[in-house]
Amino acid sequence: MLSWLHANRLKVISALCIVGDMLMGLAGAVGLYHAGKNFADLLLTIAGGLGLFGHAIVIIWGKGGGGATSGTSAKKDRTSALVKSLLMWRYPLDSSFAVFAVGGLCFAVSGAASKNPLLAAFGIICSISSLIGWLWPQDKRLFGFRSLQVCATLYMTSGVSNLASGLWAHSSFIVLAGCCYILANIILYTVRKEHQSEYTIESG
Repeated sequence: MLSWLHANRLKVISALCIVGDMLMGLAGAVGLYHAGKNFADLLLTIAGGLGLFGHAIVIIWGKGGGGATSGTSAKKDRTSALVKSLLMWRYPLDSSFAVFAVGGLCFAVSGAASKNPLLAAFGIICSISSLIGWLWPQDKRLFGFRSLQVCATLYMTSGVSNLASGLWAHSSFIVLAGCCYILANIILYTVRKEHQSEYTIESG
């Protein structure tokens, strides 16, 4: 069991995030935000739905550990970022990052509409980290770290902001979602992008 969990870290991450996304969608669906209620809640629910879709991709095709021992496959793979986002069975992590970038924008606008700056910050950070995970070349380091390490660190920061936004809005759903996101991204920090699927592992 531990061996399976180690080799399928992305599935574990997505399972935690799916719980978080469901809680965020539920927070919007039950109308916990009162300022700008209808529009903000609609966007919050849409963002939660996009999160569920993105993590479903990773649950189905994602791996996350073992198999490849170097980043050579990453350097040889010249597939464009746009094409990777469409080939979800080959590049589930890239596809999900593209979805999360849009979902983050929805969270940000929802936060602005509901006058919750912490939720807006959560969405902005989520979008930025998703774009880095998706578009930054994985064979090039950013501030001395792999792109996924930077991405995971930003996601953890957004998770803390999300948790704080739940306290701001007096929403236990959002607080619990923030806890799920933080734990998931601690695990994401350990994942190499070339381990994201059977295809990328075999290419190595």
